[in-house]
Order: sequence, then structure tokens, then C-alpha cells
Amino acid sequence: MLANSEDLLELVEKYSGKVLPSFMTSFVYYDEEGRSSPPHVDNAFTAITVMLMLKHEVPTYVIQKSRSVVYWSNKERFDYVLDEGEISIFFGVSALHGRTPVSHGEKVYSILFSFRPKELFN
Repeated sequence: MLANSEDLLELVEKYSGKVLPSFMTSFVYYDEEGRSSPPHVDNAFTAITVMLMLKHEVPTYVIQKSRSVVYWSNKERFDYVLDEGEISIFFGVSALHGRTPVSHGEKVYSILFSFRPKELFN
């Protein structure tokens, strides 16, 4: 299982330091026009998130597809789009983040794997 794999753990630790899995895995999907994730921060138990893009279907008539966003206090909002199979690793406990609304006919499917810093929970 990917959620319990040593490869995923090693990849997360490469960028965030020693971690423990939270054993919180979420399938997240946006399949209706307007669905989004308002700006939020995560809790300490799910402090570090790995988002794996499974599928992002976008009809040809959609001008701008939905995006993941990160809000910074000292610079402009950062928008990004993951292709299928790509991941992002971020500290959701300290980074205000979310997703813009999906357009009519657009569908987004991803899996979120959660970790927490090992030093806080030893």
C-alpha cells in the first residue's frame, strides 16, 4: 500500500525532515461545478500533506481549469496545477492553502497522505 510504503516515507523525509505517518489518507474529489476548498490550515496531526493527483478531467471549452493555491503573507498567491501522477508536499499546518472552484464539466480526483513531524510526537 502506498500510504504505508517506505518509498513515500523516504520521499517526504527528504524534504521535511523526520516524520511519522498520521495514517490519515483521504480521497478528495471535485465533481460538480463550483466545488472548491476554501483557504484553510490543517491540524498538527496532519501537519504535512502529500497530494497525489490521480485524474484531472477538463473539457476543451474550459478556459481556465481549477488550481491548488497557497497564500503567503509576504508575496502574491501561488497557483499550481498538478498533472496526473504528480505530487506536492506541503506543510498544511502552517501554509494557508485551498483549491479554486471547478468549472462546469471539470473533475478532479486526488489522494492526500498525511504525516506529522517526528520531533513533536516522540
